[in-house]
Amino acid sequence: MALSNFQAIVSNDLSRNNRFRVLGDATPSGDDTAFLNMLVQTVSLPGMAFNTAMWRDYSVPRKYPYDIAYNDLQITFLDTSNNLITNYYHDWMVGEGEGAIHRRTGFGYMDQYRKDLTIQKLDRKDRITYEVLVRNAYPINIDDISLDSAGTDTLTQVTVTFAYGKWEVIPVLTGELDYT
Repeated sequence: MALSNFQAIVSNDLSRNNRFRVLGDATPSGDDTAFLNMLVQTVSLPGMAFNTAMWRDYSVPRKYPYDIAYNDLQITFLDTSNNLITNYYHDWMVGEGEGAIHRRTGFGYMDQYRKDLTIQKLDRKDRITYEVLVRNAYPINIDDISLDSAGTDTLTQVTVTFAYGKWEVIPVLTGELDYT
């Protein structure tokens, strides 16, 4: 790669990890979830790995992939004074009617509590540069919430861990440079 190509890439703007948006489907009851994006502090783009097994065929043993494993997704939110985030995800997990757990029958059907999440990376002008659709996500853990009497005006953070079926990159139309 020529130096001029490298300069064109870097001067175009490097990716910023503090420019993102998280969007979710409306709840099964039709409630809007736009408020969630405003309270997101951190999120990781989902990862993946190949499950492998060792195989020897007349030579050195090699790893061969046989399956794809998806990492759990963690999102950390700021909570409000009326516990909006904590209550929202608690209700999603064990709420009346639409939660994953029903008091009499145990776990419900996954179609009743799975939702799609979209994670978008943004540039400095809030244009989407990368978009991931996380399919069939549902919370599997709400982390402990730490309270501290010695803390001065610290904000409450809630971390929620999600399982999901798979994720996929959504093509974004941009004026990309040709780096060849």
